[in-house]
Amino acid sequence: MSLLRSDYVLLAYIFFLVPLMLVGFGFARRRLFVPHHKAVMTLVMIINWVLILAIMIPTYIEVVPSGVRTGSYTPSVVVPILHGLIGGVAQVIATYLVIRMWFEKQLPDWFKVKNIKRLMRFTLAMWLLTALFGLGVWATFFQERVKAAGATPAGTPAATEDATRTAIGTPAATVAATDDTAPAGTPAATPDATESATMAASSAATKAAISTASPIVKSTVPAATKAVATPAATPAATPA
Repeated sequence: MSLLRSDYVLLAYIFFLVPLMLVGFGFARRRLFVPHHKAVMTLVMIINWVLILAIMIPTYIEVVPSGVRTGSYTPSVVVPILHGLIGGVAQVIATYLVIRMWFEKQLPDWFKVKNIKRLMRFTLAMWLLTALFGLGVWATFFQERVKAAGATPAGTPAATEDATRTAIGTPAATVAATDDTAPAGTPAATPDATESATMAASSAATKAAISTASPIVKSTVPAATKAVATPAATPAATPA
């Protein structure tokens, strides 16, 4: 089974983004803000935006609106909504923090949060919670795929059985149609007619062979008679 978009997002979070978040948090704990913490959190924020714009938003457009319109609030609809809300808040705050780190001296004072450490920890917690909900989104999509894959083999034997029954019934229907459409007496007359035709062909071949051999017999018989009769008559006439 080929990897779907949700699979790529899950792999990116498990093996890349979440470890980077924790590494960035470790840099902040050790007061390695520039360039370590600053570069790591900037990279996480940019990759998150790429995944959101390229994969997450198109997936939500395909799944969530149709479920909301039909009133089908299944896990495959509810979990992505919660994931989108939590992840959206976390991403907006993370974007603000990155802008603050890069342009701190150029930003006005009203734009700067006084207790930035608390906001950073809150952002990290929201990001990790978003990752957990992302795992839930993948699980619901995977479950839907398993159900869809299991529905096809279950229906196949029934269709095959119906087709087999139809195929088994076909000769009977064909025979019935033949009996209805064929002229009366045709099946009984067919063997006799075949035998008569065979005998007639054999008789014709025999007659042709006899007629071909008859001239040769007729032409050879008189010649042989003359050759035998002539010597017998000559001695009898000489003594007389």
